[in-house]
Amino acid sequence: MCDVLCQDGYTYSFYFCNQPPPAHYVSQGFSPLHSWVLFMFNQLKHKYHIVQLDNLFMSANLCHGAFHGKNKVKIHGVTRNVSHEIPNSVRQEEETTPKAADLKQGAVKAVVLEGDADCPSLLAFSIYDTKPVHFLLMACTSIKWRKMEKLVYNKMSNQKVRMKFLRSGLIDDYNNGMNKVVLLV
Repeated sequence: MCDVLCQDGYTYSFYFCNQPPPAHYVSQGFSPLHSWVLFMFNQLKHKYHIVQLDNLFMSANLCHGAFHGKNKVKIHGVTRNVSHEIPNSVRQEEETTPKAADLKQGAVKAVVLEGDADCPSLLAFSIYDTKPVHFLLMACTSIKWRKMEKLVYNKMSNQKVRMKFLRSGLIDDYNNGMNKVVLLV
């Protein structure tokens, strides 16, 4: 098994999981998984790549390490709702009743880390959909809603009808921008 960094069918870098993690990153306090990721980022030939990751990988510490590395990689993606990965000011807890969740649906929180040259413009963002979704982003220029439309079944008319709705541009970009490939484990 290996971790792979690829896009559009082309593999840029990989790291076999049966190998020990790179000691250089482990000695800096990175987990073995984050050490593999940082190693792969340093194999890229150019600087300032933007890489989307899933919640298995994301953390503010990894964002800092990726941008502080030789290729200044900017990363973003969904993160877990745990204390060390998302700031308290952005964290949203999952509601336990459907009524409470409905009342909270659409709630948005965001905060930008400023003044850290080694991790510029780190944005922590959350939105309450059917449950809270949390993001860390280094390549975000705005937070905007997009007007969307989808076909839904209408019981009264017994047919599919078009329904308009709003979706966060960040979520839309994330869902549609993975280029059919993510950093795989």
